[in-house]
Amino acid sequence: GVQTCALPISDARGGAGGAGYSGANGGAGGDASSTATASTSGDGNSVDVDGNAWYSGAGGALYSGTGGTAGAGGNSTSVSLGTASGNSNVNVRDDARGAGGGSVASGTGSGGAGGTASSTATGSNAAGTGTAQTVTVYSAAIGGAGGYGRGTGEAGGAGGAGTVVSATGSSTGGGTVSVTATQ
Repeated sequence: GVQTCALPISDARGGAGGAGYSGANGGAGGDASSTATASTSGDGNSVDVDGNAWYSGAGGALYSGTGGTAGAGGNSTSVSLGTASGNSNVNVRDDARGAGGGSVASGTGSGGAGGTASSTATGSNAAGTGTAQTVTVYSAAIGGAGGYGRGTGEAGGAGGAGTVVSATGSSTGGGTVSVTATQ
């Protein structure tokens, strides 16, 4: 029979926040949200899923600040799912990265908070004929850095949290399963 490969790729991007001038606060960066899902049936029909939400927008900077706050970095959420109902290789990669908070370029003010990141990755395959096929799952969630503050009594922005909600892999056919999670 004919072998197939399901290959969805998602790439979400948020916009950068606007700068604040002469006492105005910086704008928050835009959020990025990604969902990538694929499934196949039958033996030898591989699944390769690649979900990315790591282009959330950076927070806006402050110029000639007078005690304002730079913009917060955008938050990123990504979910990736790959399922083969037959004896097929499954590779799932999910990567979410929060954007950095804005900084104070001139004047005084506080840095913006870094954006948060959330990643969920799941991969599975089933029994079939022949040598059992592998399942590989990778999940990463990295929060954005806080922006630089400037001036007495002002503060740098807090870094954003990175959370791997779950990273799971399974093979009912006895195939090798490898799961890696980074946060």
